[in-house]
Amino acid sequence: MDYLTDVPIEDAFILGDIKILSLSDLSVQLKKMDSQTYSHYANKNHNYFADWVLHVVKHNELANKLINAKDLAQAQKAIEESLKKKTTEEIQEKPVASLKEKKITPVKKTEFVAPDKIADISNLESEELIKRIAMDESEIKHFLWKHYSWHIAKEFIYGFAIGIICGLILSKVF
Repeated sequence: MDYLTDVPIEDAFILGDIKILSLSDLSVQLKKMDSQTYSHYANKNHNYFADWVLHVVKHNELANKLINAKDLAQAQKAIEESLKKKTTEEIQEKPVASLKEKKITPVKKTEFVAPDKIADISNLESEELIKRIAMDESEIKHFLWKHYSWHIAKEFIYGFAIGIICGLILSKVF
């Protein structure tokens, strides 16, 4: 995973009521933070920022710098340097040549399709939609999170099943 991309929402760093999804977000929050709050999350006993960067963002070098940071200013500097290290060439999208090697042609971004209009999509259109989404795993996660919210559907199904079971039990009792 590229350390400049957002992590999945379930891997976010929780800072009070704020969910941090990227190093850029962490940098912004550290700039707003006071030393006392920083020392709550990063002290001699444990450094939660370094843990998150190491295990979730997967940026070992920055995690080591954060562990060795003696105060908030050094932590801010370490993150800023890490963000600046990436050149614009590394941030740009993959070239078309690499997509051709994978036998996938580049396409325009998919527009949102309302759930009640999904039945109107032909098989050919749905195959094209899947190809567009499958170009990148992170794009798939983003698409599913944005348009379908599977976690909500799963909770609904569990609740529905529990309701049916409770109804059957109550109907046998009374």
